[in-house]
Amino acid sequence: MAEEKLHIENDEITLTDNYGQATVKQFKDIELFYYLIVGSDVLANDSICYLIQFDDQLWLIPEMTSGAVQLEQWVARLDEDKKSRVVQIDYLPWRWRAKFLFIPGIKAKLQILPVNELMKNQENFEVLEDKLLSDLF
Repeated sequence: MAEEKLHIENDEITLTDNYGQATVKQFKDIELFYYLIVGSDVLANDSICYLIQFDDQLWLIPEMTSGAVQLEQWVARLDEDKKSRVVQIDYLPWRWRAKFLFIPGIKAKLQILPVNELMKNQENFEVLEDKLLSDLF
């Protein structure tokens, strides 16, 4: 099994899954970047993950993914281009969660999803209008 990782070089972002398959996109192709704050006071399931929306796919990236800290180099540009959203969500959809044995956990699983996954779950997003990415990175 290969290491899941994110790599950014210049204006190119590469996502490598745990099978070693790499997907490459350009910064200019990002439609929206979501900083997802996952958790509720009742469930005590706090975590962070990132969702990058392209025209044809969504990348779900857990905060602890190798290389995810490199996203920080794009924060100012994403804020400036109005391509970022800070979002609160009580819990991740089941399909977005990493599994422990066969049981879905509460943390995100690195994966590429179809864009319609966002549409199906957007009603659960609470956009925090007063927050910028630069406030959080």
